[in-house]
Amino acid sequence: MPLEVTVEGVEPELRENILATLRLYVYRDSERMQEKNILVLYKESDDDIRAALGPFGYYSPRIESDLKKVGDVWHATYSVDKGRPITVGKMHLEILGEGNEAPYFEKLLGERPFAPGDILFQPFYTKYKAKMLRIAFAEGYLEAKFIEHRLDIYKKRYKANVHLVLELGTRYRFGELHAEQEVITPELLRKYLRYKKGDPYRSVQLFEAQQYLYRSGYFKNVVVRGDTDQIVGEEVAVTIKAEPLDKFNKYVIGLGYASDTGIRATLGWYNRLLNKSGHRLRAALQIGERDSSLQASYEIPVFDPRYEKVATSAAYQDQKWDSTKSKILAAGPAYIYSSAKLKYSLGIEYRNEDYSIGSSRGRSALLVPTFSGSYLFARKDARQTNSQLKRGVLFSVNVRGASEALVSDASFLQVQLDTVAAVSPIDKWRIIGRLTLGATEVDSINDLPPSLRFYAGGDISVRGYGYRTIGSRNSAGDVIGGRYTTVASLELERSLSEYLAAAVFWDVGSATVEKEPDFYQGAGLGGRINLPFGQVRLDLGVPLTDVDGFTVRLHFSITGEF
Repeated sequence: MPLEVTVEGVEPELRENILATLRLYVYRDSERMQEKNILVLYKESDDDIRAALGPFGYYSPRIESDLKKVGDVWHATYSVDKGRPITVGKMHLEILGEGNEAPYFEKLLGERPFAPGDILFQPFYTKYKAKMLRIAFAEGYLEAKFIEHRLDIYKKRYKANVHLVLELGTRYRFGELHAEQEVITPELLRKYLRYKKGDPYRSVQLFEAQQYLYRSGYFKNVVVRGDTDQIVGEEVAVTIKAEPLDKFNKYVIGLGYASDTGIRATLGWYNRLLNKSGHRLRAALQIGERDSSLQASYEIPVFDPRYEKVATSAAYQDQKWDSTKSKILAAGPAYIYSSAKLKYSLGIEYRNEDYSIGSSRGRSALLVPTFSGSYLFARKDARQTNSQLKRGVLFSVNVRGASEALVSDASFLQVQLDTVAAVSPIDKWRIIGRLTLGATEVDSINDLPPSLRFYAGGDISVRGYGYRTIGSRNSAGDVIGGRYTTVASLELERSLSEYLAAAVFWDVGSATVEKEPDFYQGAGLGGRINLPFGQVRLDLGVPLTDVDGFTVRLHFSITGEF
């Protein structure tokens, strides 16, 4: 039977709640709705409306209603004056039991659901009550319960008092570990658990252990749970179920192009679990027009395997640019720490480099201690995506050196600082700033091989100039690089869609033998395509310093892995 229901006089939120509670409205389309049903539910409408307004603090509404039939259609109209609300008076919030003075409980009691005089919005009361229990359970108080939980509502005085008293009871502790897996050794598995048997039971530690075990790359699936339904004494046993990967070997084929380095192809192999101690092996071959390399590393998890490892690496690299050619053989161990925000490594590397610059030839053998690190200042939702920092600041430092007293052909100390900052002052707009500062303490630039000298110019440096074409020159006009460098960039980017963006940029940079900089500037326009497997970058750069007429240089790069 056709029925129309109209509610007037209240704001949309209250109106929606009234309609969701009003049975005459809820059942209006029912095939069983007949005239007698309409009349019965209409008589009970006031009770439905009062029940809908009560949780919002309105217990004394004035309701005017009308029901009439026009033709074959029934019309029910309600005019609601919600009336004076119930406000909160006294609040008694208390947590009883050993451990009730812990900081998280003190913070919880400080987060009161209401302030005196607030309208009694009952969902706040219900949510706070559930939060008290949730925190207690999470901290190991598995028998926590309310010995008092009530709302005293005084309708005539339009007041309500809140009473919540939680009794904690026994705090349980971690018990035995039952691990159902044969992928890694029990010793390595336990390093992922940041608790010991007998520590207070905290469910968050199980959740974190599950996350890190899955992220380790050793397992296909991981479940970590506390056996709270089989408690022995005051201890909760922990069960870990982990499935091995279907395949431990991962292969990568990559194709790319950059105007700096030309076409390149990459073949990579990554063994994610060489043995039950968690060792890994990586190898990669790159063949390119101007940059080819072969490298391998053997990795061993140490201390806290979530973040720390020791890697022994070896690499061969063959590079060509401008009038310079360089062949490098390098090998050495390093300690590596890597978390979401902080990354650093400390190692020592033996480097043997044969090179030529123009008509001159050279060879360098160096034992180079190195330290590199970076820290990302950014919220979780502003981290890097598609190799781009959305919002935040990334600081990096690289320090390395060598001494003739330690089987090296030369002594030097080099420091390089890099900063990338990104802000989004307006939706879809992003400002990116970059700054690189580098300095080398060495007797002569000729003591350094090309791989340890500073250069500027190219796709990711001063656009508008060729790759590594900015630097001090020798008497023949060949670029020999520098001991000092300063490179800065400012870019304004506009997002056009999920995958496309346009940019304008200004770059400045210098690479000199002496401390006095000799700056070159470039500016231009660019386009970006962000893809799941990589990024396409196209920049048109115009040199602004030391140019003969107007020239435009194309900077293009595309990368991808399959």
